[in-house]
Parts: sequence; C-alpha cells; structure tokens
Amino acid sequence: MYHIKINSIIISILCCLAFAGCRINAANNSSSGLVSQEISSPMSAESEAVSLLDGQLDKEGDISPEKTPLEQAVISAVLEQNRGKYLPGEYQGAGCKIFETFEDGDKLAVYALIEYIEYGFMDGCFVNVSGTRSRVLLDFQTEQESYTLTGYTVLDSSSGLSDMDLEALMAPLKETGKDYFYTDDDFHKLREQVNADAKEYLKSIGREAEVIDRASRENGFLSLLNGDAYHMLVKDSEISCYPDWEGTLERLEDGVRYIYQAHFDDASNKIEYTKKNYDTGETVKEITVDAATGKRIL
Repeated sequence: MYHIKINSIIISILCCLAFAGCRINAANNSSSGLVSQEISSPMSAESEAVSLLDGQLDKEGDISPEKTPLEQAVISAVLEQNRGKYLPGEYQGAGCKIFETFEDGDKLAVYALIEYIEYGFMDGCFVNVSGTRSRVLLDFQTEQESYTLTGYTVLDSSSGLSDMDLEALMAPLKETGKDYFYTDDDFHKLREQVNADAKEYLKSIGREAEVIDRASRENGFLSLLNGDAYHMLVKDSEISCYPDWEGTLERLEDGVRYIYQAHFDDASNKIEYTKKNYDTGETVKEITVDAATGKRIL
C-alpha cells in the first residue's frame, strides 16, 4: 500500500508561500512553463514542445503561479497523452489540481483533476477549439527531482474500465478520508491556469487577442442550408478547412499562417470562401458555392 507523500505536500505549500512573497516584493515577477515527461528541475520547463509554430515556448510572465516540479511533470504527461486526440489547434495547454500523492520506494502515484485544451484563432480571438477535463491517476518512476511517467489512467467510464476496476483504483484516495471531489471553483481555477499559459504563448508570437471559449464566437450558417447542400459541403475535405460560420479562422501550414474566411451572400444565395496569407494579405485560394445545391461554381 502506498503511503502519503507528506514531504511533497509540505514542499508544495512552502513553494506557494514563497511565490506569494515574490509577487508582493518583486512587482509580480514570476515564471511558468510546461515540461517533458522526464524533468530534472523547474528550469527545464522550456523543453516541452507545445507550439506548432516551432515546437518550443518560453513562458516567462506574471500571469500564472509558478508550478512545482511535480505539477510540471503532471502537465507534461497530460499534454503527451492527449495530443492528437482532439480537433487540432496551433497551441496546446494543460492545467492540473493534485488531490493526493502516494509513494512506494521510487514509485509515485498521483491523483489529479486535469484539463487539456487546443487553442486556435477564430475571428481574431484565441479560442478554445477542443479538449477534455477529467480525473486521472498518473504513475511515475522517481529519481531525485526527476519524474518519468509509467502509467496514465482516466478515472471515468471513458477509460473503458469497469466500475469495479475504477473503484479499486480510487480506493487508496478514498481511504485517506480527504475530499477528492471537484467543484465549479476547481474548474474555474483550472481554466485560469490554461488560459494564462495561452496568453503567454500569444506574447511569444507577438499577438494580442482575447482568450475565450469557442461557443461564444460561433454563428454557424450551415444549419440553415437544405440537407443536400449541407451534406455536399461537409463531405468536401477542402471546404472543411474553412469556418462553418460567417467569419475567419487561422491555420499554420509549413510555418506559414493563413486566414480562412467564409461569407454567406444572401442576395445571390452563394457562399464565398477565401484563403489569404496572413503576413502578405495575398489571396491564394477562392471558392464559390451555390448555397441551394452545395456545388461549387466554377
């Protein structure tokens, strides 16, 4: 049976207190970052590849609290385990709340609430494109301050585990008598963590944009089309790259940023799709579709 890692809890509390003092005495000068699954110190945060622009992001800023080495290891594991499973964006972010840790020699079990988000530009805003939130059990092999991920289990029905298996995995946590449930406040703090790192990414690429949820920006027009036209458009792989609402989204392709725009013309009953180079403004593609049939107009 694992025993509770009291030292880790104490260290985490001391780190939080130290950080609070630094914010008061150093004009909010702090640093945050994502790390790879195996880390040796907080300074290795720059090693995690989180950007589709160049695979690396240095997030030094004063928005999100400094993360402990264990928190960074958890976040790294969340990123690695979830990349490629959701609608892709250009930046991937993650946050965590650690419920409890259990240590057995050089093995460490971590129970946490996590959130993973893919971000992309839509209508000039940096938007939550897709992602997930769940309770997870992470198993690490430890060596000094290094954490190597050896197991990652989602603690809900989506994992494919039976109720009995899930109950067994949760047993060590329940036996502590501690609260392992999450609240709306936990969700809010998780989202603040991830959004704060997204804002640092925007700074790193020289962009200013509001970070928001996708649902607050969508104004889809495809649902207004008849069935034949709708199915014709959703099956078109090229048109699927464009927004399905009146507006724009951005994509990075071989290091070049493009703006994809969709416009529905009521007067002509046509949908106009345009692809432009973000930096030069050059139009590289135009597609016009008959909204009544979903067929392209040549």
